[in-house]
Amino acid sequence: MSRKSYALVSFLIIAIVLASLFFFTDAGSFLSGLMADRFQRELNENPDIIYRHYYEGLNENEKLAYINIYNKIGNFPERIEIPQLTEAELDRVFKAIIYDNPDLIYIGNTCQMLAVSGRFYFLPLYSMNRDEARQKTEQLKQKVNEIVASMPAGLDEFSKELYLHDYLVTNSVYTDKAGTDTAYSALINGEAICSGYANAMQLLLSKAGIKSTVITGIATDEKGERQSHMWNIVYIDGRPYHLDATWNDPAPDNKGAVRHLYFNVDDSTIAVSHSDFNISIPCNDIADNYHKRLGQFFDRYDDGTKARITLRLTENIKNGNSATELRFENQEAFSKAVSNLLNKGEIYDILKTVNNENGINISTSTVKYTLNERLLVIVIFTDNQTAA
Repeated sequence: MSRKSYALVSFLIIAIVLASLFFFTDAGSFLSGLMADRFQRELNENPDIIYRHYYEGLNENEKLAYINIYNKIGNFPERIEIPQLTEAELDRVFKAIIYDNPDLIYIGNTCQMLAVSGRFYFLPLYSMNRDEARQKTEQLKQKVNEIVASMPAGLDEFSKELYLHDYLVTNSVYTDKAGTDTAYSALINGEAICSGYANAMQLLLSKAGIKSTVITGIATDEKGERQSHMWNIVYIDGRPYHLDATWNDPAPDNKGAVRHLYFNVDDSTIAVSHSDFNISIPCNDIADNYHKRLGQFFDRYDDGTKARITLRLTENIKNGNSATELRFENQEAFSKAVSNLLNKGEIYDILKTVNNENGINISTSTVKYTLNERLLVIVIFTDNQTAA
């Protein structure tokens, strides 16, 4: 063999070896890079959405699909190209988009993926046409801006949350009608199922600069009936709490009535009636629980407790609140309060003190109240108060 032929053979052998190494080591990465270039890699900015819990929990391939669906779906395409996903991955991506973005009110409740010539596409299902979607989305945005702008200046995070929660509960009615699962239904139409409440709460909080997300599970009522449910986890001063606006809205509806039994509660409290959470975010604090913050949380029942109850009733009446919620830390304190306040009539003495010391005229002959024995709460109603 000539020297020239030997050199050519050697070159071919080296080329084959290098090509083989490339194919087996880098070809996959190279092809993946080419495919990735077909996809957008950054989420479009949305100043109204400040936190996406579910997006953060996705793997890289799922995040890429999420980004491309979210960035393009507002233009109502028939299909959106995404990376190849398993059925479970597609489900996670779809739920993440729905749960993270309560302003996407036009997306249906199911999704599909289509494979064509080695490429994969998300097939959106829309609940309305493009013109209707844009009109309602803008209407919802304006309503959220209006509500948040109406908050008094200088509120801390807890007070902002309380204002927005009370607005939602006061102005929405629980319903089981189909198609009432969006923030639009709750805030514009004034009626919603649990997901409508949760989505509206999340959108309002986000606009106010407060992190929150939705959580799903099973809710069991006092009759033992179980049903799928959605509520929120909200971060106040960096600490997570459960917030269930739906269950704070009395049913049947009592217009203007607001409860706070499930306002910033911890895991142990919510577990009395809520279970099978789809996500795990430990909520172990009660510093910003409604009753704790407002001085309506008691670890015992004694003369000091009665003095605090008198104070809280007075303040609530002066502020126009028709209900005062008294929460007790343990069964012993709750039972003693029920026995002394209600059965032995000490509540009448308290109401007389409120009248005499504050120039208020409340009926002291009858008292309306409700008991929540699962949450150890007594609610005292003073609907008929008038200024003397």
